[in-house]
Amino acid sequence: MNIEKSKDQLLRTRGAHTIFCDDIRQESSGKLLIVGMYGDSLTVPSFPCQLPDLRLMITMTSPIEVPFESAEIRVSFDREVLMTMSLDDPSTPDMSVGPSDEDVSAGVMRVHHMTAFMVLESVNIEKPGNLLVRIQTESELIPAGALYVSEAES
Repeated sequence: MNIEKSKDQLLRTRGAHTIFCDDIRQESSGKLLIVGMYGDSLTVPSFPCQLPDLRLMITMTSPIEVPFESAEIRVSFDREVLMTMSLDDPSTPDMSVGPSDEDVSAGVMRVHHMTAFMVLESVNIEKPGNLLVRIQTESELIPAGALYVSEAES
């Protein structure tokens, strides 16, 4: 296997991830303060239940040579879509676009990134399962993370 070819393929991969938390605040310095970040699961006392309001920070990356032409974030639970956000509209609130090719110094991997912020409010859950985040782009479906909702042990 050609190592350079594999490295090139790796650098050309799109990806996404989601942080699930209780709150996200921006400090005056521009830093984000993430409060109550969940790992891979959220435990509730019993089912059915109403989930607490959740904040989602979704970050998507793509090689500079292949920027996102369109993207729609889909949040679902048990195959039911709970909310969507289209990133096709430049006026979409709570979205930022990362550095362009001209902004990056030599030797730094050149990527285009977008970060979107969503608030998931008052979701009723009947049984354990995964809260899934997926991004539908112009050419593919990118998994962006999951939060497993389970019942506390008695």
